[in-house]
Amino acid sequence: MKVHNLLSSEERWMRNGGAQSEAGFTVDPASDSAVRWSVFGALHRCYPSTSDRLHALLTIQDCLPAPFTAVRAFNRVCSYSTLRALLLRAKV
Repeated sequence: MKVHNLLSSEERWMRNGGAQSEAGFTVDPASDSAVRWSVFGALHRCYPSTSDRLHALLTIQDCLPAPFTAVRAFNRVCSYSTLRALLLRAKV
């Protein structure tokens, strides 16, 4: 699964943290109880291999609009539609 598939709706996305359960508790991004993810949590869920995750992160980073240089900062301030477009453009 790719990050853009996992974050297929705004309800499945969160700005901070890694992942949350339906009840709003912090959970491991790979947990079956996770229902919402930040970009970083989604990367952990979709790319269990560290090297694959790093490659996907760098691909996203290459697509960031100026003045952003960090995915985490972008995730905290962007709109869902902007993030979704970026993930589709990055093909991750």
